[in-house]
Amino acid sequence: GPTGDTARFLHDTFRDRGDGSVDDATLRGIARAAVEELISAGERVPGLGHPIHRDEDPRVPRLYELAEGEGLLGPHMRLLRFVAEAHTEIRGRRLVINGAGAGGALLLDLGVPPGSVRGFVLIARTAGLVAHLAEEAVHPIGLPLWLEVEERVQPLE
Repeated sequence: GPTGDTARFLHDTFRDRGDGSVDDATLRGIARAAVEELISAGERVPGLGHPIHRDEDPRVPRLYELAEGEGLLGPHMRLLRFVAEAHTEIRGRRLVINGAGAGGALLLDLGVPPGSVRGFVLIARTAGLVAHLAEEAVHPIGLPLWLEVEERVQPLE
């Protein structure tokens, strides 16, 4: 998925192009080279773009705020910001950092191996599904929704 794709991209980009330095100038250079390579190959840049949130994915500033507040704003989250900047400079149009991409970067900065990121996404989705099931058990909506639709929808002639 997009979280794992972004994590793998950031991990590999940092590993393959970096010398271990995490200063802004180095990360900017790494980001630019990676974006140029993807664009010239006709590939999309993982972690960028959202079909609804064109100006800003509302999850992203909060993830960066939490990471910074906890002292966890590491090289992968910073690299993702520089990737977004490089994309804007090269393509001449801005794509937002999406929540999935920021989540993947944050998991890397927390020390999660890129191959395990997908598992964390599955855990989060499963927790959300369990919460929906628990809510449905207490406040069922299935039958009331069915009856409402049945009452309001007119059959096509």
